[in-house]
Amino acid sequence: MNINYYGIKKCRLGEFNGKPVIFTSKKLSYEMSEKYNFIKVTNNDEWCHYLTDEEYFYIENNSGKKNIVFERNKKIADFMTICSLFLMIVTNAGSIISIMNYSDIPLSFGACFIVSVIILIAVRIKFPENKLSKIIMIIYIILTVILIILITALIIACSNFTESFIDSCCSTAEGCGKIG
Repeated sequence: MNINYYGIKKCRLGEFNGKPVIFTSKKLSYEMSEKYNFIKVTNNDEWCHYLTDEEYFYIENNSGKKNIVFERNKKIADFMTICSLFLMIVTNAGSIISIMNYSDIPLSFGACFIVSVIILIAVRIKFPENKLSKIIMIIYIILTVILIILITALIIACSNFTESFIDSCCSTAEGCGKIG
């Protein structure tokens, strides 16, 4: 089992001085060792971190998994991702309602769309291991591809209709300008 402890990858569970710890052979900077309370083990080049009860129980409860990931502020990342998703739903629902009512799409929906994408990109940069943001990003990409295909099909359909309308109307001068 591999443990990713807040970005310090390839840690392993062990025991040191009778207490549960995680070991890493990765060379840590002074800042990283201070930030995550790693100490250098004197008899070899490994570093260890004494686990709190919560950390130890988290590892034990997920011991069947190949990779165990500790993330900073997972709740914040999930909350920001859900906010992004909410804004995207508001944008799409509002746009569909506006189109069904034959009215213009308000500029605020475009702003919500942009903010939604920016929030999700920020989450992906700040919390790259967050699974929810990965899933939502994939959904956004798929929806964007579908939207591009639909817009392209609409443009092609409209251009074909316009060509046939102009050809039928202007092939003879008799039909032009007459309504009904």
